[in-house]
Amino acid sequence: MSIEIIKKQNFEVQIIRTRRRKTTCIQINNGQVIIRVPKKLSVAKIDVLIDSRIQWIKQKLLQQQQLQPIKHKQYVSGEEVYYLGRRYQLKVLIASKKTVKLSHGYLQVHINKKEPTAIRTALKKWYLEHAKQQLESKVKQFSTIMQVFPASIQVREYKARWGSCSSRGHIKFNWKLIMAAGDVVDYVVVHELCHLIEHNHSANFWQLVKTILPDYEIQRQWLRQQGHYLEL
Repeated sequence: MSIEIIKKQNFEVQIIRTRRRKTTCIQINNGQVIIRVPKKLSVAKIDVLIDSRIQWIKQKLLQQQQLQPIKHKQYVSGEEVYYLGRRYQLKVLIASKKTVKLSHGYLQVHINKKEPTAIRTALKKWYLEHAKQQLESKVKQFSTIMQVFPASIQVREYKARWGSCSSRGHIKFNWKLIMAAGDVVDYVVVHELCHLIEHNHSANFWQLVKTILPDYEIQRQWLRQQGHYLEL
């Protein structure tokens, strides 16, 4: 993988070249324009592609500028956190044994010291464990329906994607996805499973996704507009 930066009008574009990629993809993440392209695609062709989407890029950049800024958490009682699309209040309690659990509408963190880094670490571990359980269950459910089965499933942290599927059938998910509603999780799971059949974003691929989830566009759009709020 290699990364380049080019300037276009009043914004910069980060070009990420990947050896195995066969298609191009433009993303706007937190005001950053990112284009993912095959390893040997020429700069001239990339330039033409960007110019063809220039109005869309400007619109998305403007939308993101108008969004409410993300409030960085202080990891104190009373803050709001999300799990499977529902809001919970954080409750931090002093205890000798470190545990995290959902109880009576609160996400309770029992910890021996109210230190933000330690609280976040405990929360991340809890989210990661529950993300693995939920995502493995969802994959099993939809794999049975679609009759496609991944070589492996991993849950990890990504900065700019919700999932990935390798050419060998290894699927990875972003653990932060577990903060979103169940139908959004379903969309990402089906999206990656469809890549086991169509390893691209062609018309055939999207038709396949639509066959399983007829309203997938709603979830896809939600992730594009609200996904950056799924932070811990």
